[in-house]
Formats: sequence, structure tokens, C-alpha cells
Amino acid sequence: MKYTISFFCHSIEMNIQRIAFQYPCYMCKEVLFTAIDVMSHVICEHGFMLHQRPEASRVIGGEIRPPEKGYEYMEFPFLKEETDSVMIRSACPSCWYHCAVEDFEEFKKHIKEAHDPQHYMFHHNLQEANSEHGEYSGSGREPPQKQEQEEVVEPTLEDVFNKIQELQTLFCSHFSAASDE
Repeated sequence: MKYTISFFCHSIEMNIQRIAFQYPCYMCKEVLFTAIDVMSHVICEHGFMLHQRPEASRVIGGEIRPPEKGYEYMEFPFLKEETDSVMIRSACPSCWYHCAVEDFEEFKKHIKEAHDPQHYMFHHNLQEANSEHGEYSGSGREPPQKQEQEEVVEPTLEDVFNKIQELQTLFCSHFSAASDE
């Protein structure tokens, strides 16, 4: 879509791409509605934890997503006659990165390299190691291997419940901030 912007005596034509975001799971490709839905899905279905966007970057100047040159953001659902002019893009739940839906391997690579998802058990054991023995060094890409003498502690129902409560609070705060606009 072309827009003409006039500044005093000069006019500039700009190509603006209208886009809407989908939030796919980087592991199974299931498409979810929001970034929070993806984070919840990834931990519940696959046992991995994704980092959330920093609090300060979730809402910038009343915008959910910071403006990006050349793009106009659309919200789902949009009118049927608009579907031809709107490009759907895959959006990262942990930052502002987005790419064409067809570039799933690039999307998956971004998640793994930029956000280093950690297995729930690794994250759980890392917290214990940090509190009891100081720093733990590891890549975070795989859960720690079971030691012969140590027993791996499975997450309890209470651990999962607490994580769901945390995600629910994040979800509610996200939508209350969006509705205040």
C-alpha cells in the first residue's frame, strides 16, 4: 500500500506493508493467539521456558509494539476485504523480532540463538544450584544429565501451578495495559 506524506512543499511516497502477527510454537509449529499463550504452551507441552519481554518494553508510549518503518500493524480480526492487503508474520514471544510465515526455520533459529530456551528441569536445578552452591555453568539447551548418585527432582504440581499463576498474572497485566490505551 502506498502512502503520500507531505512536508511543507515536498511530497514523499512510502510503501507501507500492513501486517498482522501470529505466534507459532518454535517446536511444533502450533499457532497461538498471543506471546503469553506461546510461553504457556511451550512450558506445558514441551517443558521448555522462554524469556518474556522486559516489562519496560512491553508497552512503549501507549503502543503494544514499537513502530517500525515501513509497517502498519493490524489487529486480528480484520475485515474480509482487507485480507489481501495484510501480510501475516510470525512474531517472537520474547522480543520484537518477526519474519515471514514461510521462514519457519529462520524463526526457530532466532528463538534458539537469541533466547536460549531452557528445559524446565534445567531451570529448576539451576535455581537450586545458584542458591546452594553458587554459579552453575552450562549451555541451557538441554536438561542436565542425571547423576548416578543424585536423583532428578520432577516438578511438583505446585511448581506447575505457580508457573501458571505467574503466566496468568502476566496475561492479565498485559491486557489491562492494552485496554488502558
